[in-house]
Amino acid sequence: MSPFHTIELSLQPLQCHISLGVDIELSLQPLQCQISLGVAIELSLQPLQCHISLGVAIELSLQPLQCQISLGVAIELSLQPLQCHISLGVAIDLSLQPLQCHISLGVAIELSLQPLQCHISLGIAIELSLQPLQCHISLGVAIELSLQPLQCHIFLGVAIELSLQPLQYHISLGVAIELSLQPLQCHISLGIAIELSLQPLQCHSGSVTLVVVYL
Repeated sequence: MSPFHTIELSLQPLQCHISLGVDIELSLQPLQCQISLGVAIELSLQPLQCHISLGVAIELSLQPLQCQISLGVAIELSLQPLQCHISLGVAIDLSLQPLQCHISLGVAIELSLQPLQCHISLGIAIELSLQPLQCHISLGVAIELSLQPLQCHIFLGVAIELSLQPLQYHISLGVAIELSLQPLQCHISLGIAIELSLQPLQCHSGSVTLVVVYL
């Protein structure tokens, strides 16, 4: 087997680091070809405070045709004026003998808006397998909003899990609202919890509360 060749490249202005590795073995009696390719890239952009990490690994064999591809991507982005942090991760495994595909996707977003005193957290995770079709999706959203003039605090949480083999659907929703109106000396508190499951159809309402107090 030939030695594994590695190339490393660094670009100072962009703070970019690239690592490339290639290994090729070829035999023609009968035709046998094996190719191994590895790529790793790390990129940092200072003005946006953005860090990107990319990894790719490919293995190819021709007797019979066998192909395996592995891809990994990780991105972290921070925007100072908006106080926004985004994290993205992607992993893909593909094999062709027979067709087998596994995809994993993860996204996490946190956003803070100072003038409105609003904090938003979003998380998404998706796993997909194609042999046979199996899909699992998880979604979570949490929002906290505070409005100073009205002295209002709102919390919203949503969690969704979806599975397709067989169809299973679960939703969890939670809402909490606290509102205080100084001129009216009124305090309102509202809480709602709902859980929904589809296998078979089942709906469960945890609690609904409303409290109004005049001081």
